[in-house]
Amino acid sequence: MTVATYPNRYCSDLKSGWCIRTKYKGPTDYRGPRIHATVQRDSNTLWEVALEPNSELESVDNHRRAAQLMIDTWDFKEYHPNMKIFAYGFDCSSGYYFLVNTPAELT
Repeated sequence: MTVATYPNRYCSDLKSGWCIRTKYKGPTDYRGPRIHATVQRDSNTLWEVALEPNSELESVDNHRRAAQLMIDTWDFKEYHPNMKIFAYGFDCSSGYYFLVNTPAELT
């Protein structure tokens, strides 16, 4: 059995990028409601930000704001200043997933 190489024959037509996961956290005795955005690079590196939701926006728009805050503040901004969200998905147990990459990588 051969080891798959990237891109492999099954996914070569798909776009790829970093995955930002967002999840709603309800209010506690100490904090109001918030949306957490996280990126896990490896077992030792986790980036996260939290954002207070705007009640005037739809849920997905608040999650997108949290993902955009992650893009605007994470360490990779120095190396990839023009990261953009190009796709999103939803999982009822985990929240939203936003795929991001630079425009040059998406063409």
